[in-house]
Amino acid sequence: MNMIIKIDINDNDYAEKIFNILNKKVNGLWGICDKYFDDKLDELYDLNDKESLMEYKDISIQRDDIKDWIFNNNIPSEEKENAINIIKQSVLYLIKNSFSNDSLKYLEDVIKISFPKSMNAQWENGEAIFYFPNTYSINKFLLF
Repeated sequence: MNMIIKIDINDNDYAEKIFNILNKKVNGLWGICDKYFDDKLDELYDLNDKESLMEYKDISIQRDDIKDWIFNNNIPSEEKENAINIIKQSVLYLIKNSFSNDSLKYLEDVIKISFPKSMNAQWENGEAIFYFPNTYSINKFLLF
């Protein structure tokens, strides 16, 4: 079974723009979290102090874990909240240059991430984005 990630924006005034941003920015990436982790690692790459090296290692492990969980559809129950947080931060990171600080703060409060086992294609007032990371389709995101 392939993983489904539901990104519930809870506000249709923002959802379509976020949908378009994700569609554009994730297209060509391996996963929704790539840019978030790549940029975090790039900031630490040339630093050689012990603290930076340990942080680099921890971020690399976290990146590898989330990729494994998403693409093998196997998020350990004790890591579910961690996975939700990482995906939410990745979404916020991808949209950060497209909204004001006030809007980003609002979106940080209202966006909810979940992992439904199936999708019934029910209209959700244009507030829910479904992400299918393992699809071979060009459409990894659907807005409902």
